Amino acid sequence: MEIEPYDDSRLDVVVRLSLRAWEPVFESIEKVMGADIFREQHPDWRVTQRSAVESVCSGPPNLRVCGVPAVPDCEVLQEAVSTGAASWA
Repeated sequence: MEIEPYDDSRLDVVVRLSLRAWEPVFESIEKVMGADIFREQHPDWRVTQRSAVESVCSGPPNLRVCGVPAVPDCEVLQEAVSTGAASWA
């Protein structure tokens, strides 16, 4: 595993990973809420999620990408903070 500074060439991979990771969460929420209410609250969650990830990626230049070479598209975006804590997109 390697942790490197984020650069814009990885945006598509980070967005795809985020969408794959959040898909079961939104499917579960839809089952609980029902399709009609879910669509009212989240008309297109993929568009919203993509926008959120792109926003984080365009933020301060203290982002890191962690890649696992043996796993295709396995890059995780981490915002490094001075306390050593991290937030994940």
